[in-house]
This record gives sequence, C-alpha cells and structure tokens, in this order.
Amino acid sequence: MTLDLTEEDRSALRTFWHFYAPRSLAIDEALRRVLSRSRVWSRTVNPDTIDDIARQQRESVALQGAAIIEDRWEPYLARLRAEGEHYALAGLSYSAWFELLGDLRDITRDHLAEFLRESASDRQALVFEIARGLSLFIDIIAGQVGEAYLQTKQRIVVETEERYRAMFEASPQPMWTFDRETLRFCAVNDAAIAHYGYSRDEFLAMTIMDIRPPEDVPAVSKVVGRELRGLTSRELWKHRKKDGSTILVEIRGNELVLGDRALRLIQVTDVTERIRAEEALRTTEEQLRHAQKMEAIGRLAGGVAHDFNNVLTVVQSYAAMLEETIDVADSRHEDAAEIRRTAERATAITRQLLAVSRHSIVEPKLVAVDDLIAGFVPILRRLVGTSVGLVVQRGDVPSVMIDPGQLEQVLMNLALNARDAMPAGGRITIETRTVELDDETASVHAVTAGRYVEIAVTDTGTGIDAETQARIFEPFFTTKEPGRGTGLGLSIVHGIITQAGGRISLYTELGRGSTFRIQLPVRDESPESVARAPVEAPRTLPPVRILVVDDQPSVRGVTARILKDAGCHVIEASSAAEARRLCVQQEEPIDLTLLDVVLPDADGNELVHQLRELRPAMKFVQMSGYPVGIPSAGDLLAKPFSPSELRAAIARVVGEGVAPTIEAAVEPKQRRTVLVVDDDLEFRKSVVRILRRGGYAVSEVESGFQAISALEKTPFDVVVSDVEMPDGGGLDLLRSIRRIDLDVPVILMTGAPSLDAAAQAVEYGAFRYLTKPFDSSGFLKMIEHAARAHALARLRRAAFNVGGAHGGVADRAGLEVRFEQAIAGMWMAFQPIVHAGSGALYGVEALVRTSEPSMPNPGAFLDAATHLDRLPLLGRRVRALSAAALAGRADDASLFVNLHPEDLHDAELVSEDAPLTRIASRVVLEITERASLETSAAVSERIARLRALGYRLAVDDIGAGYSGLTSFTELMPEVVKIDMSLIRDVHQSTLKQRTIAALCQLCHEVGSLVVAEGVETNDERDCLVSLGCDLLQGYLIARPARELPR
Repeated sequence: MTLDLTEEDRSALRTFWHFYAPRSLAIDEALRRVLSRSRVWSRTVNPDTIDDIARQQRESVALQGAAIIEDRWEPYLARLRAEGEHYALAGLSYSAWFELLGDLRDITRDHLAEFLRESASDRQALVFEIARGLSLFIDIIAGQVGEAYLQTKQRIVVETEERYRAMFEASPQPMWTFDRETLRFCAVNDAAIAHYGYSRDEFLAMTIMDIRPPEDVPAVSKVVGRELRGLTSRELWKHRKKDGSTILVEIRGNELVLGDRALRLIQVTDVTERIRAEEALRTTEEQLRHAQKMEAIGRLAGGVAHDFNNVLTVVQSYAAMLEETIDVADSRHEDAAEIRRTAERATAITRQLLAVSRHSIVEPKLVAVDDLIAGFVPILRRLVGTSVGLVVQRGDVPSVMIDPGQLEQVLMNLALNARDAMPAGGRITIETRTVELDDETASVHAVTAGRYVEIAVTDTGTGIDAETQARIFEPFFTTKEPGRGTGLGLSIVHGIITQAGGRISLYTELGRGSTFRIQLPVRDESPESVARAPVEAPRTLPPVRILVVDDQPSVRGVTARILKDAGCHVIEASSAAEARRLCVQQEEPIDLTLLDVVLPDADGNELVHQLRELRPAMKFVQMSGYPVGIPSAGDLLAKPFSPSELRAAIARVVGEGVAPTIEAAVEPKQRRTVLVVDDDLEFRKSVVRILRRGGYAVSEVESGFQAISALEKTPFDVVVSDVEMPDGGGLDLLRSIRRIDLDVPVILMTGAPSLDAAAQAVEYGAFRYLTKPFDSSGFLKMIEHAARAHALARLRRAAFNVGGAHGGVADRAGLEVRFEQAIAGMWMAFQPIVHAGSGALYGVEALVRTSEPSMPNPGAFLDAATHLDRLPLLGRRVRALSAAALAGRADDASLFVNLHPEDLHDAELVSEDAPLTRIASRVVLEITERASLETSAAVSERIARLRALGYRLAVDDIGAGYSGLTSFTELMPEVVKIDMSLIRDVHQSTLKQRTIAALCQLCHEVGSLVVAEGVETNDERDCLVSLGCDLLQGYLIARPARELPR
C-alpha cells in the first residue's frame, strides 16, 4: 500500500523525523505516564495494556525511520493497521484512541516548543517545517490505525450478530422478538415454530395478541406498555397454539433496540406439565394430610373407646349379675336392668367411635348391593318423610364384602343428611353402577386398582360450601344447630367405607345439590360360609382351668368372678410377663387363656405365640375393646361383654374339646421331644415307656458320644442322662452339651448319688439331679416343667436378637453358641487374582464364609471371634480349610490367606507340621487391616521365621484402616494390595491416579508386586494397568466361588 505524498510532504516528514528520532524514547515515556493518569484509558484498559501500547510505539520507531527516510512505507503501514486491529480487539474505544493521538501530538509539540526556545530566531522556518511534518505524521497514523480499527469493529459486530442469531435460532426454548409499537412479531426461532405449530411466515403476519386468549389481552397490553429495566423475572401466562390447545408458559423479556425500532426479546418456557404435576402433588399432599388427620382422630377415638369399653365391661357385667341374682318381683331388679340398658346404650356410642377409627368389630359378608338397597328403601322412605321423593336406579352390580348392617347405616346417614339439606322438599336419588379404577386413580386415593361398585346418593338441596367440604368428614363437626346433630354421622360413614377397603367422595354445587359417591371393591367369588352355629350361654361351665390376662384390675376381677361363678378354676395375670411365668411355674394343666388383645408389654397375637410354645395344648380367647390387630389365633370377644356373652364364648371353645392330656391334644409335630441317654438297656426302656405314655416324642441312645451326635443333628426340648456310663458319663456329656446348646435342660439320674457329683452338676447347669428310683408322675411333671423352662429361654433369647458384635452383644452365652455354629458351618470361597497385562491366573484369595445366618458376613464373624477371644481358633480353621482346598492341585497358582495381626502370636502358624506350612512356598499371607501391627522383637522374629519357611507376606487393603506406610516399612512385603476405596472410579479422579502411580513406583523400587482389589469396570481396569498395577482382583474378573478357578 502506498501513500499519496508530494515531494514537499516527504521533505516535511524527513525534517520532522530528524527532530523526532533522537527524542522518541522521551516522548514515548511521557506518553505512557499520561496514559496511566488518563480517566478514559484507566476505565478502558488495564495497566498491562498501557505498557503494551507504549512498547509497541517504541518498536515502531525503526519502521517509522525506514518509511520516512527510505520511502519504504508498506512495513510501517502494515504495523499501524495491526495496531488498529489490536486496539479494537482489546476493547479500546474509538474516542480513547483519538485521545492517544492527541496526547502524542501535544507531547511532541512540547518538545518542539522547547527546541524553539533553545534555537535562534532564524530557525523558525525549520520549526514550522517540523510542525508540518508532525501533522502529516499524525494524519498517517490516524488514517491507517483508524481504518483498521473501524474495519475490525465492524467485523466484530457482524460476527457477534451472527453468533447471537445462531444462538437465537438454535435455542431449544421458543424465542421471538416483537415491535413494541405494532406488537407484530419481528423474528421467531425454530423452537417456537415447532412448539406452537405456526410457520415462520404465519408468525411474522401476526401480533403477540393473536396467541393470547381474549381474557388475557388487557393484562398483556398493560405489561407491553411498561418499560423493562433489565431481564424480567418469570411471569406465568396462557398461550394458544395453532391446533387450538392452551398451554401455560413462563415468559422472560428484555428490551432491545435495532436502529430506530424499539423491540422486546421474549424467551418462553412451557410449564403446562409441571403445573399439572404440581397441582396433582398438592392434591395428593392435601389428601395425605386429610388421611393423616383422620387417622390421628381415629386413633384418639379408638383409644377413648378402648378405655371406655373397659369401664363398660365392669358396669355391664356387675349389672347383669345383679339382674340374674335379684328376684324379678324385687324393685331392685328393674334398677339393675336399667343400669345394664344404659351401659348397652353407652356401648352403642363406643361402637360409633370405633367406626370412626376404622377399628370396629364387624362381620363382613358377601352382599348383593342392589338387593340390600331394595330391601332397605321402605325404611328410608319413612325416615326422609313424604316431602322428599326417593328414586332408586339399579345398575345390576356385582357383590361386595361388607358388614350389611354397616352398609345400611351408611345409606341411612347419607339419606338423613340429604333430607336436612332440602327443608322445603326435593328428591334423593340412589344409583348403583360398576366402575374401573386405574392404577393412577387408585394410588391417589390409596386404594387398590380394579373393579368397584359405586353407590351414588344425590340430593337436590342447597349444596355445601368450600369451608364445610374441607371438614365434612371430621368427627364432631356439624353445621346443625345445637341439639340437632352429633357431628359423627359422616365421619362414621367415612370410617366404615375405608375399613371395607373402599373410598367416599363428594361433588357439590351451591344451590343445586350434592352427590356422595361410595366405591367398594367387587368380590366375584362365592365365599365359604364361616358362620358358626350360635352357642347358648349356659349358667355353668366345665371345671376347666382358665388363665385370665388383663392389665385392668377391675376388668380382670369381674371376668374372674363370672368364670368362678360358672364353675371354672381361674388364675389371674396382669401382664404378658406374669402370664409366661405362670405357664412355666404352674404344675397343673391350663386349659384356656382369656387375654386382652392390647397389653402394656405385648400384643395379644405375640403372647398367644409365646404361651403356645410353653403349653402347646392350651386354647385361647382374645378380648378387645379396640381391635388394633385381628387375632391370628383363638376367638375374639368384643368388650364390653355381658356375663352370658363371656360364658357363651368360653362354652364355644370348651365345646370344641379341651384336651385332658398332652398326648390327646398335641399333634406329633407339636410334641415335646426328649433324648434319653443310658447304657442300661432295661432301665432306659422303662424311662422311654413312661415318657411316651406322657405324650412325649422320645429318642434313646446308649452313650454320651451318640448323644452329642444326635444333638448336633436334632434339637431336643429335654435331655435325660445317667451319671455313670462307660464313655465318661453324664457330667462329661453335660459339659459337651453346653458347648452346643446353652439352653436345653439336662436332667441327670444316678443310683449312687454323691455330693461332689451333685456340685459339678449344679456348676454346669443341670436342671435336676435325680436319684433312682423315682416316681413316674413326679418325673413327668419334672419333664414338663423343664420343657416349659426351655421354651421360655428360647423366647428370651429370641427377644435379645443376638446378632454378633455389630448388634452390641447383649448375651455373651448366646454369642458363643452362634460362634460355634458358625465355625461348624464354615467354608471357604476363592476369588482369582490375575496378571494385569495378560489376564492369566496368578493366584486365588481364600475368603471365609459360614452358613450361620446370624453372622451373614466375614466382618460379623471376625467381630464375634474378637469379642469372645477366639481369634486363634478362627485363624487355625481358616488356614486348615485353605490348605485342604489347594492340596493335590498341580499348577503353581499362589494362595492368598488372610492373617489377623494377633495370628502372628499363634505358635501353630510357624509349626512345620501345620497344614499350611507344607505348601508355604505357594502361600501369600495377607496381614489384614483389622488391627494395628505392633512390632516387637518377637514379632520381627516370627516374620523372619515365616519367610524362612517359604511364606510370602502381603499388606492387605493399604490406604484403609491400619494399613498405611508404617505397615509397609515394618513388613517389607512381597505383595501390596491397594484398598478398593482407592480403586473405585479411579479413572475419574486425578488425585487417586497420582496416589496409585506413586504407590506402584515405590513398590516396584523395592521389588513388591501391586494388586488392585475391587476392580468392577473396564474403565477402572484400563486405568490401573496404565498406572503400573501388576495384578488385578474384583468382580470384573470373577466373583468368589466354592470351586478353585482354573
């Protein structure tokens, strides 16, 4: 590029240059100081940029000289254009650039003025020539830099517009701009076209009002006329799509000016589905709150009913007893009868409360709904009166399972409420039909999906307002004036329908009426009849022995008196614990237990199960004024009850047969089991005959060894053993049994009693020390007492729920039993370890397993061993099983065996006769992280001894627990296993990768192999191989299995 310069221009420029060149550094330094103080430049660029501009000016001096003196302008002009582009890209404003040129001119003029003062007056012409050259110089710079600056800025604007247009078009959310004056769409993106259904041309021919429903137009006009300041927050509006559907949208807007047009940029988010979901969630939450409120009210009502029923039981029973004993002619007879009738009326109130709580005692039956309504209509007509018409529309619906009396109560309550809503008369319509509830509808209303019978009761009354609707099913809520309603009617209806597995809903319109819709699940099957023939209540009962269990003394007392007056023998207990104790201690049979369903220390079903363990022949009747759970065993007697109802319940059970002996009542699988141990065949057979006549299932053996074998296979309720036998006798047997079963009662028999033997029997927990010969009846009582004690011990042990050290062992004895069972059921699983590069098998790790359910993982097993100080036993068992598994294997695969630090103190570990030592060259002992490795001279000697025997050592789970670099430096292991916590997602963690790489480098420097444990994904494997791990182990390779991998 060339400049259009005259010879005079070139001469002026050369003259200027001879003046400027020696002063350029001083001028540039002054320029830098001016720029640093400039408010415009300090707001526009940072100090580094100012220094950069000054530097560029200095670098330009050489190019300036070549251009002016040698007339080689192109390099300098290119440099000026590059500076212009640089200033534009750096964000320097155009005005700031001209300020820069002005400063350069002013500073240079200052130097020129100084030159003039120092020069003779005859050199003024030279100064004017220099000034003319300065002006030309500034013009050249301004022209070249300014042109490049403006071109760059224009390019930036174009690129920015294209970028923002691309962002506008590519946005997944609908966006558009519209003219604020005409409201016409100016631009729409592809997302808006796709979402609303209009083409681009259709959009551009419309205004924003065309997509608004008419009712929104005034509000839109007000919003459009308001000036926006910055990006607006989201506002919710309705939009119409081309297909006519309405959507809910959130809109954000911002002001935009293009040329002389005021536009608004709009971003739209369709929130229709979100709003629907939120509304559904609010509905569900409201229904949940309502259900929780009703449940809380129900629990309160049920609790009140329970306590009230206990009181009514006493009142009603004593009143009935007075009525039975006082002569009819006596005036006091009627007094007693009135007390009884009043108690019965109070009972009806408590049953209403139980209906509210959905715990009423009902007798559900298969009900033909249409037939029940048809039969009940005459009663309803009389109730609603002549001013109200009653219309029934049958739907020929299937049957439902419900108490028919309760369904009639529901219809009556709804009909009476409908009548009260039509004081001037009207019409009630009862309609039935079959409906289907899908999964979504059913889940919202907390019922099961399927077919339902719907009963709709509709009136033409006044309707119900929203405030009343919100509380309509609450107990004691009523809109009637005092004295005209209890507020229980609809709450009882709600409780009855919910207890039957259905739902009730309300639809109402003020001034037009209301409809209550009841939906009950369809029952297509024909249920078997479960009705029993009624049992008349006799005045007397058989002389059976009955245990009465109730925590209320008054209820227990009146119940016991009624039963005693009827001829029964009664034992009383105030708690479940006392009932269990009596069942163990009582020598006499207990034929029946009458117990309350709700007791402070147990519920009825739980106590029935426990007492049946103690006395399998016993029968049960449960009482309840609040049936929280339906009894799983025995009959149910509802409180309050009269003496005749109590006697009838007992007579019904007695009529089914109360067994006089255990043998007659107990099925073979329920019989007590007894093991008899005696080497005297004749005496053993006599004991067996006595026990079998008593109804026991008996096994017999002749030695202690056989007895232990039998006990390991089958649990027994009682063991009876002779003291003196050839293989060690009963005392040795007792000690052996206690290692297997701490609870089983052992009765020792001897014909030659001694004080020393008796003392040992007591020491080892013998149940009885019995001298031969003995009375058979007393012997049977002793056996039954022992069996009951064993059953109670099992119940207590189950209550402790001993699960090892993790559960906080409450019973050391129970833990010992379970640990022994775990040792007996122990086995080894093997997981392969492979070469990282080739995948070839390097070795296997032996992992302990057990079939004992209370120790489901190795951690629980090891904790139990630690708690019981049995680690050496566990370690030896692990090493023996591991060695046995590898015996006979021909390949050279290594066997990794876990070793607790305490195992280092076990002399068996370094014994040359130990099973594992025989294959020591193939074994890697993994020192686990379970405890700190406390080094000492003895431990160091033991480690050296292990290496001398041929074992290799590994630090297990380095990076976790106690396995750190200290373990590494103390052991100097041949193998290091990295804990899986470092392995998990290693490919996603730079820190883990650095840690593992460092560990690998350290291990390789001292000759140790590195095993990565817990590899589960291909990404983890590939990353670990690249980091230098030698061996891999984990589920990606193979899961642990009983069989050794090949």
